[in-house]
Amino acid sequence: MGKSYTKSLLVSILKVFRCHISQHYKRGLLFVIVSPFMSVRSLKDAAETCGVKTDYLYKAVNELDSFALLSNIQIEGQKRLIKHLRRLKNADSSVKSRECVTICADDFTRKVRGDMGGLAHPCYSGADKKVVYGLNTDALAVVIGENKDNILLDLRVVPAKNVGFGPPGQTHIKWLQAALERLSAEVKSYGLSLENCYLSVDSAYASGALFNFATKVLKLKLVSEIKSSYIVWSWFWTPIPAGIYFGWFEFIFQNKFVPLNAERKVMHLRHIIKTRVYGEILVVPMQIDGEIKRYFASGPEMKAITIRRIAKRRWQLERIFWNMKQLLGFNLIHQQTQERVFVRIYIVFLLTQATTDCAKGLKITVNKLHLVLRRDTNALISGVDELITGMKSQSGKSTLDGEQPQKNNMS
Repeated sequence: MGKSYTKSLLVSILKVFRCHISQHYKRGLLFVIVSPFMSVRSLKDAAETCGVKTDYLYKAVNELDSFALLSNIQIEGQKRLIKHLRRLKNADSSVKSRECVTICADDFTRKVRGDMGGLAHPCYSGADKKVVYGLNTDALAVVIGENKDNILLDLRVVPAKNVGFGPPGQTHIKWLQAALERLSAEVKSYGLSLENCYLSVDSAYASGALFNFATKVLKLKLVSEIKSSYIVWSWFWTPIPAGIYFGWFEFIFQNKFVPLNAERKVMHLRHIIKTRVYGEILVVPMQIDGEIKRYFASGPEMKAITIRRIAKRRWQLERIFWNMKQLLGFNLIHQQTQERVFVRIYIVFLLTQATTDCAKGLKITVNKLHLVLRRDTNALISGVDELITGMKSQSGKSTLDGEQPQKNNMS
């Protein structure tokens, strides 16, 4: 089982990775890529496990360019999204509903050791509910339907707060707006559009500027949680913070909450309010496992069950983050140069996409794939050696030679 799973993973890796690297270092690069599945704590340990010199793995990493790898992630994500949008364009309404496109954005923080080439800094961790020393990363992904497919579109490592001269770094919101703008422009170049797709974001991203850009410029349907500090109007004469308003609202109308279709344990109540930031919006408080979530939607006609599903799809991105933290993580990266840290992080993201593809092809969970691969390190090593031998015997170039996808091949 280990050999067949390893072969499937390596095939998925070759489909995702497109980078320029000399023939001499291809074996080392593949060892670096699959090293998170080995019981190692660093590249030095990985080199000893694979029976190669430590310097060989570091040189393989140094052969890569971080900007090219980031472009690889963006191009691969755009190619997959465009392929799906083309298929949906002429599909019937039932398929469009079942395989809808939900763009999700979020950030995650990973605690690290050392300064990571100057990238690590004190940042807030939602998981720890406090400020920790680590790396903060923004990510943009697409979830197709109910987890039919997950596509990574873009990411960035959030730099430390600007100190001294020079322009300040982009905020989370400005980065997301720029990423969506690039994505929309690329999609339009193929005669397609993001219009009427869903956008599911954390409340930290849901500013008035992003709301207007997403709904009025890109024509996306935005779903998020409303911040408690935002000012709202309704049947109160005086504008008050949303947290106070909904506290009273949910207490007074607690008997009006009704079960959600398809999820009878979730109670909800539709409500139209006017906010200072968004204008008039639909807000749907939902009682979920004893906790109340206050979701809002830019379209007042949107059904409550649709809002619930769109919000849940963003948790697929959280799942990707969890896999990167717990199973892939950045624990193999220690004190390094900034360029090498960027390269290692981008490798992790590309490997995550390849792992998701592989698990989907094998019709198993990502967790099971990880467990099988971690049990048989020798299968990983021999699988890489067999692949390199096969690549040497074949004529022509592989994806590791730097081939880029062409626009006319995206259908």
